[in-house]
Amino acid sequence: MIRSSRLLAGAAVGAAVLASTALVATAQGSTSRAAAAKAVADSGTLWFSVTHVTNGLDHAAGNSSDKRLGTGVVSYSIKTIANTTGTVTIDAKNVTMYTGTGTLSGTATATLTITSTGDTITNGKLKLTKGAGSLKGDSLSGTFSGSGSTTANQYEVQYTGKLKKA
Repeated sequence: MIRSSRLLAGAAVGAAVLASTALVATAQGSTSRAAAAKAVADSGTLWFSVTHVTNGLDHAAGNSSDKRLGTGVVSYSIKTIANTTGTVTIDAKNVTMYTGTGTLSGTATATLTITSTGDTITNGKLKLTKGAGSLKGDSLSGTFSGSGSTTANQYEVQYTGKLKKA
């Protein structure tokens, strides 16, 4: 498996989780889209793995547990990067967070440090700017970090962010 792919997966999942938070905040915090936009704080955890590799892309998916949204699902794809030790920058262009009533999509970036004893994810940033369903017009931005193992193909990421409601 590609370690970089997993980091991107983590970033993507983090973005997706934040997007899920946005949905919950929207459903619970406001009844009118005509009201002025306001940001709501959120946090959560996501777990993800690379599910398969096709056409030079690692495809990852996972689950999330969000303070406001409860559980959700995330997915993303990144360019496959060769397994190495050291530091790799991950850039996920298509991150999607799925919730029971809508989705948030956007991008995520992070730094993945790969070592023989485990991997760390730092400097994670996500920007989910495209909402659909009940999240139409909403956006979510935040930061994340975490750890995992390229060998085990398992990663865990913690995130915090702000959801801006339309």
